[in-house]
Amino acid sequence: LLTLEEGCCGDVRLGCESLRCGDELFIPLLEEEFVLVLPPDHPLAGKGALAPAVLADEPWVTCPRHDSHLRLIAILGNQAPLYPRRAGSLRLAATMVAAGAGIGWLPHSLCPPGCAVAELAASSFKRRVGLCYAPD
Repeated sequence: LLTLEEGCCGDVRLGCESLRCGDELFIPLLEEEFVLVLPPDHPLAGKGALAPAVLADEPWVTCPRHDSHLRLIAILGNQAPLYPRRAGSLRLAATMVAAGAGIGWLPHSLCPPGCAVAELAASSFKRRVGLCYAPD
């Protein structure tokens, strides 16, 4: 019997290494880069690597709960948005970007269909996804 639930429950779960619960152990399965995700038909789509200065006036969708948020703020520096739209998860942030709420910095696998992907210049951030399980 397989039951899928969100959060820290069950014998084993698929999750990000940085979001392990309690004393869970971790077996990495994949590593993926974060990319700049632009809503469909965005004017910056196809422009190559984008510098933070080019993105200064863009509305952002961020996920403050994820450790990538602090890395993004450090990369953007004084170009960081004062009032970004906030999502409770990276998956929700991807949905908001697809709906045109702003641009996001997300794992490549979460890029919604129809959205453009670009490189955020001077950035390098990866997440490791794998199996999380209790030591016992």
